Amino acid sequence: MSVECEEWPTRQAVEACGADCFVFSTDYPHYDTKYPEATMHFLKLPLTDESRRKILWDNCVRLYNIPRE
Repeated sequence: MSVECEEWPTRQAVEACGADCFVFSTDYPHYDTKYPEATMHFLKLPLTDESRRKILWDNCVRLYNIPRE
């Protein structure tokens, strides 16, 4: 599942399902996107640093099978 930068229910979803289930979406190029400030909005959500790292990076690496060097 993906979360957008200002979805305040994200914290409850992460608590219920775990941060391993989510990736980040900017909703670009839709007219209502928050890009290019989307990441800054996301970082204001009440999440732990570990959850943020998973949603912004770790889960995407796993989803797309990006090799880690």
